[in-house]
Order: sequence, then C-alpha cells, then structure tokens
Amino acid sequence: MLTETYKNWLSKTKECGFTNEQACGLAILYAWKLTAPKKDGESQNTELFWQFVDKNHFDDINENAFSTNDFIEFIPVFKLAGEILRVPMSKNRFDHIGDPTTLLDLDWENEQVTGQNIDDVLLLRHRFDLLWCQTFGESLREEIRTPIHAYVFASSLTHALNKYDPQCYSGILNKLLWKQSPFVRMFTSIQFVNESNGLANYEPFQIAFRGFLSDDNLELGEALWNLQRLLFYKQPDGAPINLDKQDLPLTSFFEFSTPLVVGFIDEHMPRHAELSRIVASEYLFRSHEYGPHSQLYSLMEDRYGFTSELENESKPLNLLMNAASFYTVCCLKIRNLTNRISELPTLRMLDDIGFLWTRDVEQVQPLRDEAIQCFDVMLSWRSGTSWGLFLETESGFIQRAYIGDKSEYAEVDDIFAKICCAYQPKRCVIAFWTHRTQEIEGKNQDINEVAFLNIERDGSICCEVFNGETDSQRGRYLGEYKGTIKEQSFCKNYFVKAQSSFFNIVNKEFVKKDQIELLEFIAFPNAWNFSINHKDLEDEMNELTSEDFMQEIFGVERGFFWPFKKTLISKLNINVMELEELLGIDTSAEKYWFDLYVKFHNEENQDNCDSIDKLKIEANNGNPFSQNDYACSLLNSGEDKDFDYLKYYFDSAAQSFPYAQVTLGWFHLHGLNGVERNAEEAFNWNLRGATQGHPEGANNLAFQYENGLGVDIDLNFAKHWYTYASIRGSNIALGHLLYLLKNEL
Repeated sequence: MLTETYKNWLSKTKECGFTNEQACGLAILYAWKLTAPKKDGESQNTELFWQFVDKNHFDDINENAFSTNDFIEFIPVFKLAGEILRVPMSKNRFDHIGDPTTLLDLDWENEQVTGQNIDDVLLLRHRFDLLWCQTFGESLREEIRTPIHAYVFASSLTHALNKYDPQCYSGILNKLLWKQSPFVRMFTSIQFVNESNGLANYEPFQIAFRGFLSDDNLELGEALWNLQRLLFYKQPDGAPINLDKQDLPLTSFFEFSTPLVVGFIDEHMPRHAELSRIVASEYLFRSHEYGPHSQLYSLMEDRYGFTSELENESKPLNLLMNAASFYTVCCLKIRNLTNRISELPTLRMLDDIGFLWTRDVEQVQPLRDEAIQCFDVMLSWRSGTSWGLFLETESGFIQRAYIGDKSEYAEVDDIFAKICCAYQPKRCVIAFWTHRTQEIEGKNQDINEVAFLNIERDGSICCEVFNGETDSQRGRYLGEYKGTIKEQSFCKNYFVKAQSSFFNIVNKEFVKKDQIELLEFIAFPNAWNFSINHKDLEDEMNELTSEDFMQEIFGVERGFFWPFKKTLISKLNINVMELEELLGIDTSAEKYWFDLYVKFHNEENQDNCDSIDKLKIEANNGNPFSQNDYACSLLNSGEDKDFDYLKYYFDSAAQSFPYAQVTLGWFHLHGLNGVERNAEEAFNWNLRGATQGHPEGANNLAFQYENGLGVDIDLNFAKHWYTYASIRGSNIALGHLLYLLKNEL
C-alpha cells in the first residue's frame, strides 16, 4: 500500500539523521509545496501528489484519522512559524464569509525585534526548519505521528485555515516554503523527490550538497556536482567508496576531501579556470599567505554561521557543514587558479570583498609605478570589467581600491569621486581594462588595452596605455607598453566625476559626508583610515588622547580592537555598563593596549629591517603584538614542525595580550596545533581574553558555559557572554544567542 517513492523518501530521512517527528514536518511541507497555488492559473499536477501516497490509502486516512482537536493542537505550531519568521500581517483580516478573524494573530510586531533575521543566516534557518518540523511532529497524537499521516493532514489543514484565516495562512505558508535550508529544500523538492523516486539515488552528503547548489549558477553547480563524485565514487567505474566519511566532523572531513579536490582541479586547470569568472570575489585569497585552509573557516562563519565548535551537534548539521566546506574549498581553489598575488607578496586585502588593499612595505616608489604593479596582479582576479583607483594624500598615505565584475562605468565613476572627495589627495591614478576597435591588415579587430590615467594636483594629466593580454595560466595581465597620450581633450573624457572631485577643494562637511557614505559601503574603518591619514586632521590628531582617537574612529569611547555595535545595543536594550560589571570586564584594557601599541609603533618605524626579520626581532625583544603576529606567521607557514609558534603565543599571552590568550583558548578547547585538549585550561585562557573585551573569547566562553566544557553548565552566563560577544561584533555569538532565546533555554 505504501508507494516506492514514499518508502525510499522515508528511508533517506533516517539515513540523514532526522527523527520521526522531523520527518513528519518534512512530509507536510512537501504536501503543501505540491498543492501550493501555481502562477498564472496553472493547474495542479495531481499525478505527482498520488505518486507519493496512493489515492485510496490517502482517502482512507483522511476520512478516519483526524479530529477537531488535532486541528486545534496545530494552531500554535503554525503561529510559531509566523512569529519566528516575522511574517507581516494585517490586523484587519476576514474569514471566508467576510467576518473579522483573529485565529492566527501574531505578536512579534508588537514586541521589540532583536537579532538577525532567520533567513539571513543558513545556520539559523537550518535550526529553525528542524525545530519547527520537530515541534509539528510532537503535536501529533501518537496514533497519527507518522510522515504519511502528516502528508494527508496537510489537506485538512489547508481547507480549514483557508476557511477561517486565509490571509494569515497564506502569509505564513509562503514563508515556510520560501528560502528553506538545503535539506528541507531537497526533501520537499517536487523535481528531485519525484524524478529520483524518493531521492533513492542520493547519498546523505549528496542530498545536502544538491540542496546547497540549488540557487547557484547552473554552470558552476554542474562542475561542483561532478567534483563531489571524486569523494564517494571510484573512478572510472563509479563504485561507491568512502561513504562512512560523509558525516565526519568538519575538521576531519576537510582533511579527507581537500587533497582530492585540489589535486583534481590542478590536473584539469584550463577547464576549471574558465569557471573562475562566475565565482564570487569574496573567495579571493586575502594575501599570498592564504590558501583554502586559512580562509575556509572565516568564510564558513561569515556566510553561513558555521564553526568547528558545532561539530557533532547533529548528523544533519554535520552533513550540511561538510557540504558547505566542500563548496567553499572548491570555490576558493577555482577562484584563485589564475590569482597572481604571489607575485606581489606584500599585497593583502583589507575588507571582505576585495575592494580595498594595502601593501606591507614602506612606500618608496612613485604612485604611477605602484598602480601599474598592483593593477597587473589585480587583473588576474577577474574576467569582466576591471577598475582601479590609487591615490596618495599629502601625508603620504596610499589607498588602493579595486572593483570589477558587473559594475557599470557610471557607478564606478561615482564611487571614485566619493573616494577622491573623502581623501583630498595630491595625486591619483585611475586604471581600467578596456578595448577598442582598430584596423589591422585591413580588418577591424577588438584590441584589449589597459589604461592608467595619471592626475596631479597641479592640473597635469596623461594616460599611459599597455596591451591587455590573457591566457589560462596567468589570467589577464599587462602586455607591451604602447605609449603615453597627453592630449587633454582625450584624458578629460574619462571619469569626469572623479576628476571633478579630485580638482575641487570642498569643505569639511562634504568630506565627512562622503566618508560616512563610504564607511556604509565598506564597513571597515581601519581599512579606510580617514581620520589618521587626512592631512587636515594631522595637527588636530596629534593633540588628542587615545580615548579621543577611538571616539573619532568608532564613535564610542572604547573600541580600539572591536567597535561596539550601537544599533544592536539599542535593539537588545542593553545597559552596557551593567553587563560589563556583571561579567567583570576590565574597561581600561583597551586604552592600555592602545597606548602600548602607539609606543611600540613609534619605535618600530625607526627600524628598516625586512618585515619578517623585523617581526622576529621585535618578538624576541618582548613586544606582545609582534610575539602574537610572529607566532601566527610561523603557524600559517606550515613549516614550523617544532611548534616554535607556541612559545611566542605563550610569551604574548603571559603579557596578557588578549588575541594570544584567546588563540591558546581555542587550541586547548579543540586540541589543535600541538596542544593537548584541555577544556579547563581553555576556559582560563578564554576568560582572560574575554574580560579584556575580546568578542571571540567571549563567544568561546559562552559556548563552554552552554555545553559544560571545562565549567559547570550555566545558561544564564552563556546568554550574558553571548550578548557581550554580539555587541562587540561576533555574528556567530548573535546566532547562538538567538537560538537560546527562541528556545527559552
């Protein structure tokens, strides 16, 4: 009586680690998706509906299984979805006969909304989907607590809710079916459930990964789907292998999968290099020291909310995180196949999208040479339009901006104009990849060129032109130098707004306005460095105390390391002083570290040694900043087999440097990098860093309180520390906090 599609589907829910109750939730969502109203009056495909459950079986259950009380028990479960997903709803609603209705009234709009939107963070949406499915399953009586009953129950619920509160029913249902997490998307996919006979041909990892790819570019998705076959199918015969590794903890899965994927992509580089144009810029290596491993975890946390702390929370989450890590590693490798940043090892990214860049060297060469050298490397990152702005202020500060992909010329001109206004530079170079038609041997041909528009404050302007070259190994790069165009009429036709902004001296109000807009565009104050690099502010800044300096940059009295999130403080209605007193935060720590940083920085500027040697010397001389940075450099090099980096981390932490303390806390919590796992020791280190304001230390401390790692479980302290970490900038802490609050833990 049970269809093959249903039996296969049910078997796959168990293989993926879902409970029976969660499978009930998936079943009702699938039934709703099959019966949801179609666009343009398209009729329902009833054949697909009966493919999952036989019609006679459906009718028998529908006639005999459900009672009015079952419907009543479902109402709070459905309203829960509306509350958590923040479904907007009119207070003036009517039932099917026109009478006012309040059946599905929601309270969230009358309360203060806190935290991130569930749909904005994959971890949060995944947790919500499983929580709601579990809650729905638990609301069913034991006699009807099966996925097949849940599937049938959808019909009765749809009829009743459309009758008594159609507007609210439709709103909540649309949010439940929209932007689902990958697993839910696959188990409720009309296409995949039916075409694959209940997902019969998919392994658990593949179900998670296929759901992960569903919103992706088709060309990239197909390539990545083929790559995952390397992990679980022997080539070329296709025999299954490594199936026991699908739900490994994240770190172990990364170590298993990455060498296979990276090696295959390297062997077939030309084929995959073509895909780099459709991989997002955030996958660019941030400097020559970065690789798939070093950037993986920050991307996983920033994009999805995933961290290795979540390993073994549940089998579905392990599978989902492994799918995300595989996707991320593939994108990192493909995006950087032609990345030539190693040719300029001092270049590194300052933001999270590759817009602002810096060089870790003293600036000695002319700006024109700097622009040519940097832009040549930057060209290797993209295949579409590319633009660069390089400027030098009166104080000698160099800013480098790079933009490309789908940006339009007018948009770029606007942004560059704001940057010129914000800095009031003494000279700038605008670089861009272009092409023009030339007659060669009697035929018109499109010729790629790279132009550098050199502009000086005295009004002089010229344009230097190079051939633009492309190949599969190096990507795009500068070719032969073609010469200089000095005609004013030609040069002034490009980037008119940017040039106008460069030459016009404006008052401080306009400068400040553009600085604020740019900070909203790229919210990385230290990357812009407006306050400490604008010539007009130099004398003023010399008179300021360290607290005034932090006030100027971040708008708060403290925040040298981690600026406060003022909006979040307001939304959560937090009394920061009370919270800091409760947690024992040393509010003087950041001023101490800022003053010490200034002292060491002034001393270091008088030393012209090579950067890595200089760092080692400073570390051996007892500079806690340099000890931490040198330890990090040794660790990232992968060549320190004697664990020398631990000495420098411990030396820095012994001087109470919070970054080093939290790093050691992380090592001890997870047993990493030559350190034995010791949760009590991890707690001690995290506490030392957290009480100095370190957000990740606070997050890690909260995690230990939440899970009883090295300390007794204390959910109140977990919430307090998650709250503090959140207002100091930790997005993953905010996700944990929201999870605890929503579940009233």
